[in-house]
Amino acid sequence: MASSRTFLLLGLAFAVLFLSSEISARELAETTAQTQDSVEKAYNCDQVQGHEHGHDHCHGGHGH
Repeated sequence: MASSRTFLLLGLAFAVLFLSSEISARELAETTAQTQDSVEKAYNCDQVQGHEHGHDHCHGGHGH
């Protein structure tokens, strides 16, 4: 009887650890995608500003 409870508790602990690692991986993937988008937008704004003779087309929250 005690061994079945031990297996049940170990299985439950394993399930909780597995689910928390999946959630962390998903959050990390979302954060990485958002960071990549931000880097690409910043790069594209630098390119546009360099070729548009100083006209600011990328406002990016600078109060313009």
